Amino acid sequence: MPIGQPAESTERPSDRRANAITPMRAGLALLVVFSHAYPVGGFGRDPLFGLTGQIQLGTLAVIAFFGLSGFLLAQSRLSSSLGRYVRRRALRILPGLWVCVVVLGLLAIPLAVTLGGRASPGEVVRYIGSVATFQPLPLDLPGLYVGTGVPFIVDAPLWTLPWEVYLYAVLGLVGIGGGRLLRTVCPALLIVFAILNAAMQGTALELYGQLPVAFLTGSCLYLQAVPLRREIAAAAFVLTVVAAFAGVLASVGPVTIAYLALYLGMRLPLRWAFDLSFGVYIYGWPVQSLLAEAGAARLGLAPFVALTLVLVLPIAALSARLVEMPAVGFRSRQMATDGSRARKRQPREDASTSMTISAPQPTDGRGSVSM
Repeated sequence: MPIGQPAESTERPSDRRANAITPMRAGLALLVVFSHAYPVGGFGRDPLFGLTGQIQLGTLAVIAFFGLSGFLLAQSRLSSSLGRYVRRRALRILPGLWVCVVVLGLLAIPLAVTLGGRASPGEVVRYIGSVATFQPLPLDLPGLYVGTGVPFIVDAPLWTLPWEVYLYAVLGLVGIGGGRLLRTVCPALLIVFAILNAAMQGTALELYGQLPVAFLTGSCLYLQAVPLRREIAAAAFVLTVVAAFAGVLASVGPVTIAYLALYLGMRLPLRWAFDLSFGVYIYGWPVQSLLAEAGAARLGLAPFVALTLVLVLPIAALSARLVEMPAVGFRSRQMATDGSRARKRQPREDASTSMTISAPQPTDGRGSVSM
């Protein structure tokens, strides 16, 4: 099997219109917003956590996100040099993140202070610097959002981004050894992190074990050309339900949910290319927190969620249109330029072996959050 080419039964997600990954990610981002409405608005337990006592809807969404991300990033790494891989990742995540932290520093945090919170300029600068440079913790400002159900947290979903970048780096570095090394190392890492994840359950670190397991599961599904079949998906669903009743969903779920996310992403009959997911999940929390601070949660859960979406969806669309898509467009132009230069350097008799430029991938995967 050629490097980077999945098995016949595993569809290649190189064209965002050929699968449902983009709408699937949008749905997962909206699921995160709904899940976070419970703690931020003070509405009690997330419904899935109330049912299972183990996992929240936000956790399920982040696991699915990371599974999709691992699959897509394995494909990207096998088809790219290290330099191009790093450039793609940087252009995909940094512009949107950096604009977000500017919006937080210049708009969201001052509004929160106006509504009764407090934050010194020095604290705000340190917060922005830590987020912009992918420092894992802390992500809070004591004195802010004191009237919400989750005080002090400025933008909770951002906590997953450093861990995602670390996993990007793992694939990037291991990929230096080529596809064969990736196919050997990733399953070994998956086993190691699955063991660590099981050991972390019931501790303060339990969420940190689930993310790499989901990501590496997605990577292994691509690298090992595991087929995405209805029978396997049905078995994964049954195993997920059984694990929930057996009290081991946090250990089993990162594998089974990642598979189900990939299966649905390839099989659902939904197609669109405009990706709102990043903007929805990074702006959802600060919008909800500001609304809760202003007293909107008193309207009830449904109006609170609806009002959040009325505000978040246009912000996400602006982020996608004005920030993320231009960055991806710049990346695509750079790829085309690099490919053109490579073809010019290649001798005429070897022209048939030159690398073609594939369509941009639909998404590169970004984390979500559960509280």
